[in-house]
Amino acid sequence: MNERLVFVILLGVISVLWYIVGYWRRKAGETAFLAARKTEKEDERDRLCRLAVRAGHRDACRMFCCLHPDLFKEQPPLKPFKLHGTRVVFYGQYYPSRYKPFLNDDQQAFCHSVYEFKEGKIHGIEFFKSCMNALKMDDHHFHIMFMPCSDEFKYIQRFKRLNWYVCTHCPDLTSGLYDVDVFEPRESLHEAKGYENRILERNYRITGDIKG
Repeated sequence: MNERLVFVILLGVISVLWYIVGYWRRKAGETAFLAARKTEKEDERDRLCRLAVRAGHRDACRMFCCLHPDLFKEQPPLKPFKLHGTRVVFYGQYYPSRYKPFLNDDQQAFCHSVYEFKEGKIHGIEFFKSCMNALKMDDHHFHIMFMPCSDEFKYIQRFKRLNWYVCTHCPDLTSGLYDVDVFEPRESLHEAKGYENRILERNYRITGDIKG
């Protein structure tokens, strides 16, 4: 009976100590994560984020992934690679708006520029030139196609100035802006709530005679 009582007491003490350790571990993680979000110094944000990750803070883990995409992504920005046999390149890492609290200033600035491009507020010529230079396609002839949008108005608004740049400043390139007919509107994918509702419905057809 005494041995059983001692065992129960020890188990209770261990449980209490485990709870206290877990409580302060969570508090330390929350404090470090909050400090990481508020600091303006990049190295300090990284240090505090790592501390919060060690404490098991879930959002700190998400922040760490966002701050160090090179550790989790095989392809860095502006470095060509092959995708299904096609040579491709991308300008920068884009994050949905819900990840904004986890991003540093440069990442937020880039994502903001993407939003402005999608809304037709900036022309995107810098994105285009940098990617074409990375692909080293200066001495080749190409026909430039544009990604269809949720409706025709957004499609033209988004790409009209990039189309102008291709037509007026790139003698080795031709524009396929009007080779795509967005014949009906569809819901924007980024506005759909829930992954299961993000179904890409084809609302366009290619009317140009595209070959090769």
